[in-house]
Amino acid sequence: MKAVSNPFIHVDHKKFGDYARIFYPSFENNTKKITTVNLGRVIDLNEGIFKNRQRGVFHFDFKTGFTNLEEPKPDKEIQNSINEQAFVFGNIYAAHEILQRENLLPLFRSIYPNNEDTLETLILFRLLTSETYANAYYWWEGTYAKVLLPNASVQSQRLSKHLIALGRLNLESFFKKYLNIIYKDDTCGIVIDSTGIHNDINIDLSKINNHNGIISNEVRLIYVIDRVKKTPVYFRVVAGNIIDVTTLQNTINELKSYNIDIKYAVLDAGYYSEDNIKFLLSNGVNFVTRMVPNRLVAKEIIAEHSSKVVDLNNHVVHNGRLLYIKKVEYKLFGYKGYAYIAVDHRKMSNEVEALVNQNNSKSLKTRLSKEELEIESKLLGSFILLSSIDLDTTEIIPYYSSRNYIEQIFDFSKNNAMLGPIRVHTVDGLMGHVLINFLTVISYMTINTKFNNTKFSAKNALFDLGLLIAKLINNKLHIYEPNKTMKSYLKILNLPMPKIIDIKTNSCVDSNYFKI
Repeated sequence: MKAVSNPFIHVDHKKFGDYARIFYPSFENNTKKITTVNLGRVIDLNEGIFKNRQRGVFHFDFKTGFTNLEEPKPDKEIQNSINEQAFVFGNIYAAHEILQRENLLPLFRSIYPNNEDTLETLILFRLLTSETYANAYYWWEGTYAKVLLPNASVQSQRLSKHLIALGRLNLESFFKKYLNIIYKDDTCGIVIDSTGIHNDINIDLSKINNHNGIISNEVRLIYVIDRVKKTPVYFRVVAGNIIDVTTLQNTINELKSYNIDIKYAVLDAGYYSEDNIKFLLSNGVNFVTRMVPNRLVAKEIIAEHSSKVVDLNNHVVHNGRLLYIKKVEYKLFGYKGYAYIAVDHRKMSNEVEALVNQNNSKSLKTRLSKEELEIESKLLGSFILLSSIDLDTTEIIPYYSSRNYIEQIFDFSKNNAMLGPIRVHTVDGLMGHVLINFLTVISYMTINTKFNNTKFSAKNALFDLGLLIAKLINNKLHIYEPNKTMKSYLKILNLPMPKIIDIKTNSCVDSNYFKI
């Protein structure tokens, strides 16, 4: 039995304007179902006038349905009314100008010929909002992107086609040009790590994965970043059930195919194996990694040297934390290497205290003896770093800690640029989504480096600059006055802010800029 309730129009009050949808509720077998139809931007709700890309301007009511309205060529008064639309301006202008200045934007746009505005819109949308793709069109409509990128096609029903098309692209030419921008004739030190992208849709790459005890259906994304520049370099996508240790050699080989001179790689413990170590060193790639603590050899090294590690002569302070580090020569499957036995003073103290308290809470029969406690405590708070490079004990922690950069990138990708979880139905669509995310991360990190050695970040700057509004009057954008905080960001970015922009030429009128 199916019952139908009265349909109604629901209006979403978004940052960029009011948008309406028709809700058609129905009940079938005591289950409520709702079908929706997008009406688009609200022009006049009382009169039932709306506007969207498919129909243009139209009238709708439940009695007569849809009636297309011809958009008359407006007289001067109506023209001014249409023109006087306020747009979110500052963050889009800043991001576009910086990426243009760094020669990245022309490269990005060249990836997707004939759809350059669409790709740039999606990158800016991902960079500046945490909304889903379904809201990309609404965002475009209410921001400077509509003026800057008028040919963008980002309606929700078209986005899946764009993602699939992007996912099918051959990116060899892009990576050659991009890596040349980053390195030119430089050598590089890289950091490699992976993360899971949750996707419950059954596609070839979505597989069950058990990562650190968490079981999920996911795709595995491998990122390579430059250790010094902190810039994303390369990405690969593999099935979710592929473990890290098996992916390293292909990742290195693919990078070398672009003639990248890799001097060293910083790796998580999951990449450590005899085959991988031999592969790296035989190819002239040095490395820094961590040894998995539950390996028998790790326990033996710690047991042998732990009594000699905790000594003030071995102390190192890293980010306010006291560590004791002892370096010993260590054979790496026939190659000369070094093991750095480290003890984190604070972690050791906390874990020893917890061990003693736990032991005291046991019955006398099950308690560890003092000798047994001594053996157990030797492993607490300790870890081993391995390196094929002869680094000083003061250098090894900063080298390995550069893995944090890639963790920050994963954090931004997932929590800001909406990397996952996703519901993508094709491998091509998934690859298109990952590509946009990769370009977004490059954009963010490029802007963020401008704030090195300051108290600000790109995240703060782009949010605050998003409060800077511009109004379109007679084909000219009149930018509102930036406040003191905005001027601070613009000064750091070395970015002049025009007072008026002629949208026909996309240039500042009369070279008239705000004083920063």
